[in-house]
Amino acid sequence: MSQDRILDGLKLLDKKLKASGKHLEIHMFGAMSLFLHGIKLLRETQDIDSVLEITDEEVIDLIHEVGEEIGLDKWFDFGASSISLPPGYESRLVDAGLDLKNLDVKILSIPDIVKLKVVAYYNRSANGDFKDYEDLKSIKPEAKLIAEGITFLRETYSQSLPERFKREFLKEVELIKKDLEEI
Repeated sequence: MSQDRILDGLKLLDKKLKASGKHLEIHMFGAMSLFLHGIKLLRETQDIDSVLEITDEEVIDLIHEVGEEIGLDKWFDFGASSISLPPGYESRLVDAGLDLKNLDVKILSIPDIVKLKVVAYYNRSANGDFKDYEDLKSIKPEAKLIAEGITFLRETYSQSLPERFKREFLKEVELIKKDLEEI
């Protein structure tokens, strides 16, 4: 199971960080964070999504080394730091409970993950990718959390749109709202 390989990768990265005298904190979201929250998913994940940008080249090299050693070259998503996050998410982070020394793994709260999964479902469903919908079904969020996710999507992504595109965007949001209300 790839989740187990990713956990092995985190342990190995912790050892490599210790040997290099380095420390790293990651704020994880996505399928691996759901796994760490104890949510059974209908699919495996191949990577870690972390929202913190990593700029230390030595740490980046260590992450790549670990990926090669565990057989998951793209096990760490470096592009995830560019997403829009729910305001104040840092105060709601949960410790992943992995008991690592030089690697602090924090996971986003379930309400924050639901918001990001709603956005991801909106972005990916047009391309026929429904894994975020399936993840939301596994989470089994209350209707209130789905509504908060829709509000987050609407408010975060409509702000910068010109008026002519905003109307179309809001129509699309209403369509996915109907999909998600069925969960």
